[in-house]
Amino acid sequence: MTRKITVVALVMFLFLAAGKVFCAGSSAFRVELTDTEAMSKGFAFVGEANNPSAVFYNPAGLTQLKGGQHLSLGTAELVPLTNYTNHAGAESQMRRGVYTIPHFYYVNDFGLKKFVFGVGVASPWGLSTEWAKDSFARYSATRTDIITDDTMLTGAYQLTEKISLGAGLDYFRAKMGKQKNVLQTGAADADFEMRIKDNFAWGYRLALLYVPNDRHSFGIQYRSPVNLKLRGETYFNGLSGLYAAIFGGSSYTEEASMEAELPQAIIAGYSFKPSDKWVINFDVEWTNWESVEQEYLIYQYETNATRLSVLNNGNPASRDWNNAVTLALGGQYKVNDKLRLRSGFYFKEKAVPQANFEPSLPDAKSYGITAGFGYSFTKNVTLDMGYAFQQYATRKINNNNVSGTIDGTYRSCASIYGTNLRFDF
Repeated sequence: MTRKITVVALVMFLFLAAGKVFCAGSSAFRVELTDTEAMSKGFAFVGEANNPSAVFYNPAGLTQLKGGQHLSLGTAELVPLTNYTNHAGAESQMRRGVYTIPHFYYVNDFGLKKFVFGVGVASPWGLSTEWAKDSFARYSATRTDIITDDTMLTGAYQLTEKISLGAGLDYFRAKMGKQKNVLQTGAADADFEMRIKDNFAWGYRLALLYVPNDRHSFGIQYRSPVNLKLRGETYFNGLSGLYAAIFGGSSYTEEASMEAELPQAIIAGYSFKPSDKWVINFDVEWTNWESVEQEYLIYQYETNATRLSVLNNGNPASRDWNNAVTLALGGQYKVNDKLRLRSGFYFKEKAVPQANFEPSLPDAKSYGITAGFGYSFTKNVTLDMGYAFQQYATRKINNNNVSGTIDGTYRSCASIYGTNLRFDF
């Protein structure tokens, strides 16, 4: 049986590592839909970290999974909704989508006394938004995608009976895409598209778990910044008039590159078990979004000064985002040996300031409520299911976009559905 589980783990690892996921969320484009149990507890799990998703939440918690093999497979379905109203009262709605975000974790101690190792694949960063090509947002962004895969290789060492240390490497792959209209005076709009991808980038994480007794545990994790060096192409179609003369026809393609950073973060958590039936968790996370200062496309092979002046109109684009804090509170009640009920609440600060707000990323401070359950069919097989509703604060924007106004009122919310299967052997 253990051989079969190992084969399944490796197959799922390769499958998810090659997959594409799309997502949208708050606190800029960070979305931690990486475990259903944690989600059901309001995403508060760093101080507890006692299931295979400790690979992501707190690698030091892997020492709580000594003995045998542990496999976790899950997915989250994200359904966001954004409405826009301009100052005259006209409304637009971002096109709806359902975004599937899978995750996978495998943990094994390989018979070692103090070490435990884990691998995982998840997509904690991402974005997908789409507005109609004739909407108010057409000169800002009609479709934007940020797609990431994070493959995690982690290990934990039990230093003492109360203290465990953890560390991990993150192997990132990322892609970005953007589409928008280009205003042509006296003619139909042209189309602009950017397709950027990354070969790979590395990050790391360091973690600690302190369990002074059976009632209390404390966790902390540092997640390093990840510097992405992205390369791809930009495309123009439907050029006419002056633009057609500048670019030598109705279409134009040019290679481009850019650098982007996934910011560093520190997450601390506390888990309190007042009785054998109750668990209460609290997490606080600080994310260094101030490191995102601008978006700068480099056209390294174009030498024509006139073309470059057009290509670099509005480039680089200022970002100057703000650091953000997330607070999470959650709990679990054990009904019996098979059934556990969960609920939670979380709050996220916004990262995107009004001056650099874009409809491609309608960021706002938000809060969410969560609920779910875990059911053990046997001692080896557990099903987790959960739901979260995230409400964004109404955001009124007045920042005078240069190619047409995006000023107005933005209202957003999202529903999240999670399912997870865990196998312990």
